[in-house]
Amino acid sequence: MKFKVLAACAAIASCVSASAAFATTTVGNFTSGSFLQSGTITNSSGLTLTGITIDLGVDSGAAGNGTPIWDINGGLYSGSPTGTFTNPISGDYFFTVSWLGLSIGDGSSFSYSNLDYDGLSSGGIFNAGGRTLLDGSEMITLFFDNGSSASANLPAGSPSGLNVDILGTMNVVPVPASLPLLAFGLGSLGLFVRRKRKDA
Repeated sequence: MKFKVLAACAAIASCVSASAAFATTTVGNFTSGSFLQSGTITNSSGLTLTGITIDLGVDSGAAGNGTPIWDINGGLYSGSPTGTFTNPISGDYFFTVSWLGLSIGDGSSFSYSNLDYDGLSSGGIFNAGGRTLLDGSEMITLFFDNGSSASANLPAGSPSGLNVDILGTMNVVPVPASLPLLAFGLGSLGLFVRRKRKDA
């Protein structure tokens, strides 16, 4: 009898788990101020947001005509809160800024400011950022506490006033679909146990 009860429980579990599915949904939103120098990331993933990366060098990874960069200017523009700068070009110039070790809950936001968006010319001269537009390959990536991540390209054009949704694939269980299966499984198990008691 114990074996039959265990088998019935396993059947219930399989019915419920069978209703799980992967769905693409909005896991975050990024809005920026002037020239990406400030911005807000809102977490809507249902998970804890642990890291954020904004990469301006995805297109080539090297200096090029009109390539946007971060200029920390001796640490004067290293972000508030302070970011970690990687993919260096030379001196104070980098392609990537990150904020790691965060703990931003679902429905909460992370805001940054005090960055300096600049640009490169083909001769390696650093230009005013206002003359450097995004080409659509630049990317923001969000990292979550379950080890997953989600990315979105920043739209081509002006780097000011962006409003970008970040999509991710989540493992979800549609509650309305799972409840009838669970009720059926529990009802079947109850009838099985009741019948055994009568037989005894």
